[in-house]
Amino acid sequence: MSELLQFERNIEQATAAFFAEKGIEATPTREATNLGTDSMQVVFDYNGAMEETRQHRSGALEYDSHSGVLMILVMTYRDSPTRHLERIGKVRQNLLNSNHGLTAANYKFIDIQPLGSTTNESEETNQDTTTLQYEIKFSINLRSI
Repeated sequence: MSELLQFERNIEQATAAFFAEKGIEATPTREATNLGTDSMQVVFDYNGAMEETRQHRSGALEYDSHSGVLMILVMTYRDSPTRHLERIGKVRQNLLNSNHGLTAANYKFIDIQPLGSTTNESEETNQDTTTLQYEIKFSINLRSI
C-alpha cells in the first residue's frame, strides 16, 4: 500500500513537524502517549476528493485533489505558566496561508481555511481545551503511487 494515501498520518505528522520548527510542541493524536500537563495535539479527518481536478492514470480517471478538516487541540492548565489564549494566537498566526509552510513528500497544500473553534472548561481539572478547526485542501502526486 502506498504511504502517499495515508492522508491522516502524513498531514498530522507534517503539521506537528511544522509547529516544532516554530517552537510549538504538538503531537499527532494517534501517536499521543503520556502527554504533559499542557499539550497540543493535531488530528486530521478526511472529507473526500474534490471534483475540480482529475487525472488519467492507468486508463482511469483518478482524483488528485482532496480536502479534510485539521483540528488542533490546545490543552492548558490554568495554574501553568503557559497562557492558553497566547498559544491559540500562535497557532492561528502560523496557519495563515501566507505563513503555514506545511510540507509533506508528494503533497501540495493548496488552501487552509479557518472554520472556527470551541473551548471547553473543566472546573474539576482546572483545564481549558480549545479545538481549532481548519479545512485543508491539498493535491497529491499520483505518479508516486
